[in-house]
Amino acid sequence: MSASSTASVSAPLAAVLRAGRSEFNSAFALARQRFRDLDPNDVIAFARETIDPLAQAVAAVDPGQVSDVVHAAYEIGIELVGHKLAGPSLPVRAVEAAWERIALANVRHVIAAPTRVLAAISNAVQQLRNTPGADHAQWVEFLQCYGPECQDVDTLLRLGQLAAWRVGLAHYRAGALDVAEHLSHALVRAVLDLPADLAVPSALAALRRDPWFDPLTKHRGLRLVGRYGAFRGFGGLFLTPPRVAVIGEDLLVASGDDCWLLYADRFGTTLHRAPRELFPEQSGNSVVQVRDGQVTDAGRSVDVSATGPITSRAANSTTVVVATERTHALVLLAR
Repeated sequence: MSASSTASVSAPLAAVLRAGRSEFNSAFALARQRFRDLDPNDVIAFARETIDPLAQAVAAVDPGQVSDVVHAAYEIGIELVGHKLAGPSLPVRAVEAAWERIALANVRHVIAAPTRVLAAISNAVQQLRNTPGADHAQWVEFLQCYGPECQDVDTLLRLGQLAAWRVGLAHYRAGALDVAEHLSHALVRAVLDLPADLAVPSALAALRRDPWFDPLTKHRGLRLVGRYGAFRGFGGLFLTPPRVAVIGEDLLVASGDDCWLLYADRFGTTLHRAPRELFPEQSGNSVVQVRDGQVTDAGRSVDVSATGPITSRAANSTTVVVATERTHALVLLAR
């Protein structure tokens, strides 16, 4: 870091940069070997715009911890900039915004474990932004608002996992429900938006039984809960109209030579790569009946004919997935 760069930042950060100039310069040189186009001006901008406010916040709480936090932030920041996940050239600077909102609101947690907390924030934001339908901005809001209520870093990270499920990472459901058992009822109620007259243990038990459980509605039985997917040419995953199958409780989707495991619940839907040979040749499911565009289960029917003739369907104990002839999207029904 040059003398000019330290002159344009706050006193707490400038002091750390001056004291560790050779160390920071060595770290940059090593990073430059890995990221040939790493621009020092981008790193300086990240330090000035993102690390400096954090250094000032730490100095206001515990001046003796500024150096440790800055070193951790620089190490993570240089990786983010090198991988083009942060920096002034990006059209959306989601990681920097998350650091600003979450880290500054949770300074005592950052002080307690700077690398762990800052890395977790960065990784979560990237995963959420890369998941269709997930709302990373709402996740940031949850951590900003409720993180300060967490008694320690472990609790903060549990909150982050629960919130990630809440904003769209359906595959987090089982783990999120597990960590929810270790969070205060107030935090669980706030993140899951539970009504005041529903006990948290009862709500968690219901969500374990039924991924489509919604305490605000009395609808039960077969019902349309959403659509998921799109043609690859329009930004989706499917090159050809998908087919669906089930193995035990696992729902599978195939399109061309590709195969995925499907996770779906009230909060979101996600697909995860699976070996193509896992998809069974006989992909029908006799538990759910279809006729003239009607899906029937346990005496209740739902009309999905608007999307064309049904080409395949599959169901586990809680969810029906239907693929149709005229669309690359899947129709999801709760049972």
